[in-house]
Amino acid sequence: LGVNLNESSVLLKSLGHAVPANEPESMKSAAAALRSALNIELVVIHSQRRAAASTTTGAECVEGAYNAAPVRTTGVGDRFNAGLALGLLADLPARGALALGCLAASIFVTTGKVATAQQIIDLCRA
Repeated sequence: LGVNLNESSVLLKSLGHAVPANEPESMKSAAAALRSALNIELVVIHSQRRAAASTTTGAECVEGAYNAAPVRTTGVGDRFNAGLALGLLADLPARGALALGCLAASIFVTTGKVATAQQIIDLCRA
């Protein structure tokens, strides 16, 4: 399950849990609570600043490249999900898949264009 921070708040509230803050530990706890309540293998929560995941082996949080003056915001979640999915398909651990999602989203927010493989590689090297 992949949701943004607002969607996770709605789900958690409906399940009787606390609404998460946009902080690493809170987001990791929220992802773990959703994963446990829904009895599923993976829950990912993303926000403008970071992404967190809970798997059957633990929870991770990765900081994104926050941009106070984004070029474009509509579709950023879709770009994050595409990067995350690519990471999962490449069999990266949760932390790596989250990082790939954050990179893809960061490039889109900064340029307004879909990230190329070379742009992601260059950011990884920076």
